Amino acid sequence: MLYEQIEVVSYCGYRPNERPISFIFQDKKWEVKEIMERWHEGSKKAGAPTYSFFKIITFTGNQFTLRYNNRYKTWAVKIT
Repeated sequence: MLYEQIEVVSYCGYRPNERPISFIFQDKKWEVKEIMERWHEGSKKAGAPTYSFFKIITFTGNQFTLRYNNRYKTWAVKIT
């Protein structure tokens, strides 16, 4: 899977970057309408990154999969 790093505005509740609110991709701002799925992946190996994934739908009806790298605090969007 290929991912492109993006800028995300996220909700910070009991933890930082809890869920995406909006993001910039292809010079356009996308507002998140709904999170359809969310899951976590990663290694139990010390120092290995873990990821939080969000399958979202925007207010325009577009669907994206966003990935948050918990170790490096970066967001990316899946490129199809």
